[in-house]
Amino acid sequence: MPVITIPGQIAAAKGLRGEDRDLVRRLVKAWYDHYERNIKRHGYYLMHNTLKDLGISVPPELKRLDAACGWAKKCVDVMVEHSKFDGFTVADEATQAALDTIYRRNKMRVMYRKATTSALEQSFNLYFVNRTENNRARVNSYPASACGVTWDSANDCLEAALFVVSLKKDTHGFSIKEPNWINVVTPEYLIRIKQDDYKTWQATYEPHGLEHLPVFLAAHEATLERPFGCSRITREVMGYIDSAVRANVNEEIASAFAAAPQKYLLGTDGDPFENKTRWEAFIGSIFNIDMTADGTTPQYGQLPQASMQPMSEHFRNLCKKMAAATGIHVSQFGHVGDNPDSKEAIYAENEPLVLKVKDWNEDVSDTLTDVAIACLATEQDTTFSAIEEQGLAIYPRFRNPAMPTLAQQTDSCVKIASVVPEFAKTPTFWQLNGFDKEETERVMREIEDVQMTDTSINAMNSIFGGVDETTNAQDSGQLQQGNVATN
Repeated sequence: MPVITIPGQIAAAKGLRGEDRDLVRRLVKAWYDHYERNIKRHGYYLMHNTLKDLGISVPPELKRLDAACGWAKKCVDVMVEHSKFDGFTVADEATQAALDTIYRRNKMRVMYRKATTSALEQSFNLYFVNRTENNRARVNSYPASACGVTWDSANDCLEAALFVVSLKKDTHGFSIKEPNWINVVTPEYLIRIKQDDYKTWQATYEPHGLEHLPVFLAAHEATLERPFGCSRITREVMGYIDSAVRANVNEEIASAFAAAPQKYLLGTDGDPFENKTRWEAFIGSIFNIDMTADGTTPQYGQLPQASMQPMSEHFRNLCKKMAAATGIHVSQFGHVGDNPDSKEAIYAENEPLVLKVKDWNEDVSDTLTDVAIACLATEQDTTFSAIEEQGLAIYPRFRNPAMPTLAQQTDSCVKIASVVPEFAKTPTFWQLNGFDKEETERVMREIEDVQMTDTSINAMNSIFGGVDETTNAQDSGQLQQGNVATN
């Protein structure tokens, strides 16, 4: 993520209405107040955090060791892997087809994964619904580090939003920290603020027609005091990561000393290795030390080898603290026991993480439902409230966050189908058995084709079977009559 700077001059852009200038200033300030912390957490996620030395155990010449710890990335990615957005479900067939098209066209499965990563890393992300040139709904998502938002406490909703659309490029085509296009969104207008070739900011107004703010907040662990949520990379987590980086550096240094323990010579007249390097003296298998001038023999010795056990115990304790702070199984942080846990024990230890993912899915479901309503209103050229008043029961569809194995899920579904046989004929039966929406639709179509083929074959058999029986009966009767006449 490039480090960006939103200039305050955009509040003085040409064409920007007077009543909106103060709003733009407040949006820029909201972005500025949280940008540094968002970038700091993003640095931890990318493992760019530096060693925070205590000045006790690490010599200055060894502080250049490039130590990294991926625990912040693990905290975020594990939750993302357990939260799988699989489209929308609605009873109306026409609406279902429209939402499926919007879902595929906007690649919302991939977008959701990226947006959730940003939300868990920086506490929230924004979904923005806009109209394309061919009057199609387009969904974009922006991280908190590229957004400025204000909160309407009276109505408990977003008041307005600002986000960076594009950055300037240098002569080599690489993005630099200065934006050249910023969007400001209000319940009535989309305000495009762009910088022209003369470095002058120009504002243009475009009514979006929703009569509702087309920006929707997905916040992680939002509270009344903190409506924009909290990051998964908390101060506690960052503290444990700093400790883990120090532990890794200390362990690396200790292992080097353990591989080359300190040796000594007592009772020599001078430096017996003045013509050799320290490495040559250490690695040489045979060396000669003369007696001293008074006839005494120098004494050779070696300091006790350093033990790695205390450092290993310290690292294991850090792994357990991280597991308690994040709800992730301790083995995910590098602490693997000699005796593996049973399946039941592993599931029990993963239950806190599963509950966190369920809470997140419930929170983001309302946001995704509003996104779906805004997309339908955009494509039908109507207002947000008009679609909302239709009473469409739109539900975002998520995979089971517990991620049961295929054998476990199949066994559960078969047991349900044995009590309710009709359950095996529903799409839900196949989705619970690990099939996604596209695979389920293909299986259902193939089953229908097979059933239609079997019905056709049975009908043909019954038709031709009846003709054969009638013909055989007639032939048999004629043969009997012929026999009677002959007799």
